[in-house]
Amino acid sequence: MEKPTPRVNSALLPNYINHSVRIVGKVIQIQGNKAVLEVSDHGKVLVNLVPQNNIGSQYVEIIGLVQEDRSIQEFSSCNMGEKFGK
Repeated sequence: MEKPTPRVNSALLPNYINHSVRIVGKVIQIQGNKAVLEVSDHGKVLVNLVPQNNIGSQYVEIIGLVQEDRSIQEFSSCNMGEKFGK
C-alpha cells in the first residue's frame, strides 16, 4: 500500500520535511529546472522540477518531497488548467 500524500500550503511545509506531499498552485515563474508557485495561502513555494516535467498550464498540482529548505523536489505534476477554482 502506498503512503498518503497530504495536500498542503506554504504554512504547512515545515511539518512535512522529508515527506511526500501534494500542493496546488499558480505558476508564477519557471526558470531552468525551478518553478515558483503561488499557493492557496498566498505563499510562494519553490519547486525543483524533474528534467522532463510536463508543466503546461497556469495552475498545477505537484507531488513531491519537501526539502530541508522548504522547497519541493517534484516527483510528478498534473496540469489543472488556466482558470482553476474560478
